[in-house]
Amino acid sequence: MVARVTNTGGFLVHQVFYSAPSQLIGKRLRVHVYDDRIEAFLGATPVVTHPRRRGRDDGTRVHCVNYCHVIHALRRKPQALAGSVYRDGLFPRPEYAEAWAALSACHVVTPAAAWSICCGLPMRRAARPNWRA
Repeated sequence: MVARVTNTGGFLVHQVFYSAPSQLIGKRLRVHVYDDRIEAFLGATPVVTHPRRRGRDDGTRVHCVNYCHVIHALRRKPQALAGSVYRDGLFPRPEYAEAWAALSACHVVTPAAAWSICCGLPMRRAARPNWRA
């Protein structure tokens, strides 16, 4: 099957959104679907492999997002994570999601700072938390 990488940095296969490196935006990928994984090729070159996900019967979109495909964009725009539909899928372990929820709920730090703290990313000075507040 053939899928085009959208301007959001991903492509759809059987109603599942899979992420792709931003360099592939606008490119048409040849996608091979296996029982346990999907593999995408640009020409003969393999460019993306993801574990296979299944779409849900209720029509809710399923996302399979590789952290490495979006981290560069989140470094530039960390506030985008707060409204991201695949935010929870980015956390490598449940502890990260719990830390995100706790830091966001306390309103002492911004969502951008919470993301940076959870992932150890450098923060811009304006996004740094005011721990004395």
